[in-house]
Amino acid sequence: KWVRIRLKAGEKIYFGDIFLPNDLHRASDIINDERHFIILSNAFEETRIRDIPIGFLAISKNLTEWIELRDQTANEENETVDGEPRELH
Repeated sequence: KWVRIRLKAGEKIYFGDIFLPNDLHRASDIINDERHFIILSNAFEETRIRDIPIGFLAISKNLTEWIELRDQTANEENETVDGEPRELH
């Protein structure tokens, strides 16, 4: 499943899709894992005039200031199992 996120790294803001494997349930599972980079597909750089297509982008988690979901429903769907709230451990 693909989840659209928006993030700020340095002085730039990007948005794109991160892949969420079947064994992970939320975008935060990808963001908080042991890997050092966030991989964006279909990435764009936001500017004041227009969004600039980049395609593929790997951003160091150490340089990332903030992240937000652009597709909130994708994360909400993954927080339930069979319509019931998923138990968090």
